[in-house]
Amino acid sequence: MIGATRTVVGAYLRAHVDAAIRALQARFGDYVDGEQPLIAGFSLGATEASELAIGAPARFPRVAVLEGGHNVWTRQAIRAFGDSGGLRVLLGCGSPWCVPLAKATVGRVSAAGIEAHMVYANVGHTTDRPLQEAIMTELAWFLGDDPRWAQR
Repeated sequence: MIGATRTVVGAYLRAHVDAAIRALQARFGDYVDGEQPLIAGFSLGATEASELAIGAPARFPRVAVLEGGHNVWTRQAIRAFGDSGGLRVLLGCGSPWCVPLAKATVGRVSAAGIEAHMVYANVGHTTDRPLQEAIMTELAWFLGDDPRWAQR
């Protein structure tokens, strides 16, 4: 039953994300890429963003997760992510409890041949500025070969 619940929640979340992207496209036009958007999440949202990326890696090949989502990155999920176009996983931690979980996740993801990095800033379970700055140090790597983010 858990798998069925996850499928229903995933479909609902995908529909919600798609609606949000369409609303952004309506307002900002060509500045919004609805085909391969970046996806990120915090805490429970990190778990949900991870699930979306694992379920549709060709659409979400780069995922950034902060303060959560570690339990989703099983060896089977990582293999599915990589086999279907997943490219990069960025994990951010603001709490000390997050660090060993994120390091283990980076190890599993990297062992499967997918690029993964982790950053840490001791700010607690928040996205306060020091964690944002730590994430910014990884943006060149995270966006890497994506031509949409090439410096002009």
